Amino acid sequence: MDQFAGLFQMTILNRILLVAIVGELAVAGIFFFNRSTTVQPPLPDLSLMDSATAADLRKLREDLDTEESDSWLNLAKAYAAFGYYAEAEACSRRAVELAPDSPETNTHWGLTLDRLGRLGEATERLRGATSLTSGPRVSETWYRIGRIELRRERPNEAEAAFRRAGAFAPAMFQLAKLFVRTSRADQALPIVEWMLGNAPNDLQTLLLRAQVARALRDSQAVQEFNERAERGDELLDLDRTFDLLTRTRSQYGVWRMYKDANDLEQSHNSMNPSVLQRESELLREANRLHWLEITVPPLARIEIQLGRTDAAIKLLEKQFERAGEAPETLERLGDAVFSKGEHQKAQQIWERAAAMRSGGERRRLHQKLGVLYERQGDQVAARNQRAHVHHTSGLAAFRSNEVEQAGSDFARAVELNPELAHSWFYLGKVQSVLGQTRDARNAYERCLKLDPEHGRAHAGLAQLSQMK
Repeated sequence: MDQFAGLFQMTILNRILLVAIVGELAVAGIFFFNRSTTVQPPLPDLSLMDSATAADLRKLREDLDTEESDSWLNLAKAYAAFGYYAEAEACSRRAVELAPDSPETNTHWGLTLDRLGRLGEATERLRGATSLTSGPRVSETWYRIGRIELRRERPNEAEAAFRRAGAFAPAMFQLAKLFVRTSRADQALPIVEWMLGNAPNDLQTLLLRAQVARALRDSQAVQEFNERAERGDELLDLDRTFDLLTRTRSQYGVWRMYKDANDLEQSHNSMNPSVLQRESELLREANRLHWLEITVPPLARIEIQLGRTDAAIKLLEKQFERAGEAPETLERLGDAVFSKGEHQKAQQIWERAAAMRSGGERRRLHQKLGVLYERQGDQVAARNQRAHVHHTSGLAAFRSNEVEQAGSDFARAVELNPELAHSWFYLGKVQSVLGQTRDARNAYERCLKLDPEHGRAHAGLAQLSQMK
């Protein structure tokens, strides 16, 4: 009897153990089933990326909420920003599965398909996105569709898409270009005129207006708008995706460090030594992880301001070894050796940099050289540098359509140095624009006396002769 009771108790114990084991197996099975059925985010090969950016991308992936569309979209944007388009497409697709009516997720999926060259799928997805939104966003989406249709060699579909974008300037620009290419310049003309009414100094639109005039055989308008394009200081943004990718990239790794340093430089207390030190730390760490050429000139400038001239020189020399001489790095090297009292060497370096630069940067170099020559007592050389300062200032004003200011600067340049043929030429250009025909002729002739092969001065004189 006792033996039977013992066996009975063991049977109950075995049953309890069996139930417990089955329960544990069931829980484990549910866990592994859920894990196996949850969509896992892709992980691209980050081995060639700097460690900071790679770590940020890994963390973004690890922190992903697999049931949240926005979380998948953020990962998709990050992957796309660094060129991982296949992984970005997979994440975008999952974001749409979780939020099928979201215009942003559908649009981003279309953009990644576009980057992968799957153009038909991209336009299909973007067309679907247009039904989910309204206002400026839908116009921009139709513009993107039109651009893709052009790449697919489907001009009719592209035209229809650009038309549906409405009064969206990039779309109207592309529509006008399409009209010119398809022998419909007369239809392009009112579009381009409308655009110039809203942005009279846009370089690309002015050049397109000259193309329209050429197609319509209006030589006078061709000349007029090509000349106006020389003074165009605006630029229509035709690549909407590039800006999106650039903004996203600046949130991660070394690119975030560079952005943070740049933000500090733009702050109101940017000259504070502690702020400069923080900028230096950010840029140095970014360069340690991944050499960024764009960080070298600002970092060299900061090191000079902090009195670490030798560190700046070492940094610049390393850049020269990697990429050769460039005007901005040469200018910084000149700054560094000047701060060490090596004025003759600084002069030689700045002169090399000035020969390579243009615009406002060259003006700054001529200002430095002018001050240096003044200190050396070389008044002739200092006067020549001041003439170059006025010439570069005149160019900047001319290209910003500030014609009268440009004329004043060019006149001052030739007053300081009458041997500057290029300044005489631009003085003639300005005077021609202002209707000062006799003065313009004289300026062109002075230019040609100094440089008989100056082709644009010959063309300017020929144009003046036609205006008689």
